[in-house]
Amino acid sequence: MPISYYAVGSWDDWAEFHLLCLDEATGLYGATIPVRKAPGVEEFQIVENKSWARRFFPVDGGQSIAGPEERHGANWRAEIPCRCRDLHVLWDPVGQRDVKWQFVDHSGKPLGRPVVSRKSATATFFLVGSWNDWQDFLELRPRTRPRTLAAFGGQRDAPHGEDVRKDQIHGGRIPVQGLGSVELQVAQGRDWERRFYPADASTNARVLGPSCPPHGMNWRIPIPSCCWWLRVTWCCNAGGAGALSWTFLDQRANDIDVSQQTVLHLGFVQVRAMKLISDIFHNHCGGDGKVSPSTLRELLVTLGDHNLGIWDTSDVDTILARWSDKSSIDFDEFVSWVYQDCALLSPRDQSEECHRSPRHLTINFDVNKTLVMRDKTAGKSVEVVINEVLAETCWGRFEDDRWILVSDQPSSLRPETSAGESEGLVSYAEFLEKTMPGSAARKDRQKLKGAFTLPGHPGERMEHSHKKLCKQLIYPDGSPVQVVHAFFRLLVELKRSKRSFSLIFRSFGEDLELVASELNSFCEGKHPMFPGFCMDGSDGEPDYRFHVTHPERYGNFHVEDEELHLVLGTIEQPGEGSFKDVKDRSLAFFQQHDLPVKKIISGTSAVVDFIWELSSQCVTAGFRDNFQFWKAKNHSQEGGKFFLFDASRSTRRHEMFFDDNVHFDDLKIVRPFNRLRQRKSWWGLPLLQTHVCRADALTAINDDLYFVAEVQRMEDNYEHKLAAMQRCSTCLQRLPKGAESVAIPQLHHNANYDAWEGLRKDESVLPLTSDADADFFSPIARSSEGTK
Repeated sequence: MPISYYAVGSWDDWAEFHLLCLDEATGLYGATIPVRKAPGVEEFQIVENKSWARRFFPVDGGQSIAGPEERHGANWRAEIPCRCRDLHVLWDPVGQRDVKWQFVDHSGKPLGRPVVSRKSATATFFLVGSWNDWQDFLELRPRTRPRTLAAFGGQRDAPHGEDVRKDQIHGGRIPVQGLGSVELQVAQGRDWERRFYPADASTNARVLGPSCPPHGMNWRIPIPSCCWWLRVTWCCNAGGAGALSWTFLDQRANDIDVSQQTVLHLGFVQVRAMKLISDIFHNHCGGDGKVSPSTLRELLVTLGDHNLGIWDTSDVDTILARWSDKSSIDFDEFVSWVYQDCALLSPRDQSEECHRSPRHLTINFDVNKTLVMRDKTAGKSVEVVINEVLAETCWGRFEDDRWILVSDQPSSLRPETSAGESEGLVSYAEFLEKTMPGSAARKDRQKLKGAFTLPGHPGERMEHSHKKLCKQLIYPDGSPVQVVHAFFRLLVELKRSKRSFSLIFRSFGEDLELVASELNSFCEGKHPMFPGFCMDGSDGEPDYRFHVTHPERYGNFHVEDEELHLVLGTIEQPGEGSFKDVKDRSLAFFQQHDLPVKKIISGTSAVVDFIWELSSQCVTAGFRDNFQFWKAKNHSQEGGKFFLFDASRSTRRHEMFFDDNVHFDDLKIVRPFNRLRQRKSWWGLPLLQTHVCRADALTAINDDLYFVAEVQRMEDNYEHKLAAMQRCSTCLQRLPKGAESVAIPQLHHNANYDAWEGLRKDESVLPLTSDADADFFSPIARSSEGTK
């Protein structure tokens, strides 16, 4: 019986056998098969004579081919790039056997080189990263010699202790003009299961792989504003050890001396004046490129005299103690310490607090449309929630009682209109509220917003944005994302940076248990995008799991006669949910009903002390806020979610609050409460720089580093503010005793100088609707007396 070969795979759900036709000239069997979508993934096997018992499949990580025999789940995996229409499969059944495939575009032209399943004499490597949204592989071509190590990052050009042959050096160039930073990994043979990545966020981190890394384990490279290209060099020896370096290039592909840049951000630290550090080190080192402890003292004193904001001469003995057991230190060890351990903040004389250990963070997170983009209780799918988000962030005009889309790009803030135009842009949600006002029409408004991009609806042109956002909220297996990845990425970065912090979830609704389930899965290493990354205390570090049964970390706020109380053990509230009809809405309600109340902390002072003590620990807690009180205060800042903070210089803590419903003129949904100045009302604008963030749902979905960047922004602004307070205090202390008046020098020649210029935020740029106040309630809560 003649032998025939067939390809069978995921492109048609393994339904048909596609005949591989023999090419007499090459002796290879081949077939061209349409793929389902690009970018995407297709898996397949080779089958002999249409018999499932005679299959050929990859083994040993794709380096060998086994069969013919029956094997389920062992498939070749083809990562389909953008613009690909067909997959051309080639099968060589002779000798060691081999499978190749070629990607083909819509014009029938090949995309890149064929992918070889077996390991050839020289392995092929590819870059994959954020510059093209992780959509395609960029091949690294073999080089004859390694490039010079970049001044601000990257590994050595060769793995430690290994000779690098010519065929082990690979390089490529990435377009990065206009990008603030890029993240990347190295893939072997276009295989997502065989990627190389850094072990942690430090500059000289050990390279791990090839394997499938946890989500977010990438090289992160800040890009200078003058950089157009990033040249990447990858070294890999026969044993699989790898190293990465990079160089910045200008528009003409010439090297850029980025050491002249003032500040370069790397995660949670800043690196300043590295060119000077490098020059001084090499001026002090011997012929072997190392310095002795005695020479190191002279080096440190020299650097301290330059006032780089890294250390001064008083720190030298402390620094030398770190290397007391070493006979010499090379430049890599020295720079590693600079990158990882120095508190590299701008200038040292600003504030002594800037040079202690990082502050303990207390981060309060609203839940709905800040962390969760899906209303499971209300039965809303990902598609419906994204339509609602787009309805609030797409902008158009009134024309003949209709809303006409103007801007093709969604924006959380109202775009500026052209000069001379009398009428500004309005969001679709604002249009609906104006044309269908009142609480009676709320359900109709919600229904229309939920169908915003469907055919025949005003946002039909935004279908591409809808698909892109939905893609970010669906796991590879098709299940919906419950909590945005940006939140978990923040936790990863905080742990990598060894930060001390506490998490407090806040909500007017009943969704704390959903967040607890997702967080606990992540902490136990079970999250599909962060497998194996643990924060459950199993490694000896703090346990950040959120247990709703904990007697002191779960409850709700109750306000009565302007006094604040905290009820622990339950989130049930009088006037909400199943208790919407109760008459007694006082604190006595919690004793009158069969509720799992663990403890009631009565009085504002007692609640302040309890929250302050709880938030000083490395724990997670969650509290439901009092909607009835907020409603009684006309949805204003005065009745918002209680936010305890202390902005004094003496504390080593920093409190933050993220909520998508924060406003600019009045914080609206957040009630700031200073621990030391409890009777003072607080202006929102300064707190928006340092303590409170209006969460942007669009960016949180699209950018995994969104919360990381916002935490960094508020930390930088807070340190700057404290330094200014310190300078002001120092000036006041220098005033002559008994002086009745002091001449103040003119700091600015412009009489119209405005210190807040560029920081003020115009409330009119926000898409403000009353529906936003009801978006975070379950159907039970929405039907209650308090939310009508």
